[in-house]
Amino acid sequence: MIPEYGLEKDFGGVRVYSRKRKPYRPGDAEGQRWFELIDHAISSRLFGMVQGHWVMGDLHAAQGKGALAAWMYDRARAKRNFEARLFQWGAGEAAAGRTKASASALVEIAGWLRQQSPRVREAFRTAFAEELKGLEPYRTEPGVADILDLFRRTDGPS
Repeated sequence: MIPEYGLEKDFGGVRVYSRKRKPYRPGDAEGQRWFELIDHAISSRLFGMVQGHWVMGDLHAAQGKGALAAWMYDRARAKRNFEARLFQWGAGEAAAGRTKASASALVEIAGWLRQQSPRVREAFRTAFAEELKGLEPYRTEPGVADILDLFRRTDGPS
């Protein structure tokens, strides 16, 4: 039984329930609408959202749906820890031999890293040293080459 509903009348085989709380309206202090709660959960608590949005962006881009692709990429970029999550997913895909799937993600991260300070790039290199080593066998693939070349220029971030 739903707590905000209560039994009004019991006719034996048929029961009539009524709402005990007034309906929620935007701006009410009592709570949030269902879709607002779902949106909050999706935007801040579910795992895999960065990867999911990025892959959907790639699929839309491949179909020539540029506006939808841009929207999905923007949704991915809006998530917390976007860069780290996207790199981990892209590096994992590349290391598993799925370099086509990882290319756009790794190109995105390489572009982001180029704009960062040497200190941020060094922290990135340190944090993801194992993932970077796993990319070496695929160093000629698009995306993978961008990331590895960034760190190979002077044997460290430039």
